[in-house]
Amino acid sequence: MKIYKFGGASIKDIKSIKKLLATLQKLDTKNTIIVVSAMGKMTNAFEKIVYSYFKDKKSLSKKIELANNFHYNI
Repeated sequence: MKIYKFGGASIKDIKSIKKLLATLQKLDTKNTIIVVSAMGKMTNAFEKIVYSYFKDKKSLSKKIELANNFHYNI
């Protein structure tokens, strides 16, 4: 079994995602697990969302909107 994990810069935008997919299509993916984690700088954005939820509710909706827009734009 093979396990590949991708996140951060390797899936930060559509160009990076297409490059990754082209690479994966060249591999034998039988018995393979692909794990995808946070894209680009989203880990930091998610941490800010959690912080806002507990400490700064006024900015929470804006931080969620920024994260949503990042993903929808891709």
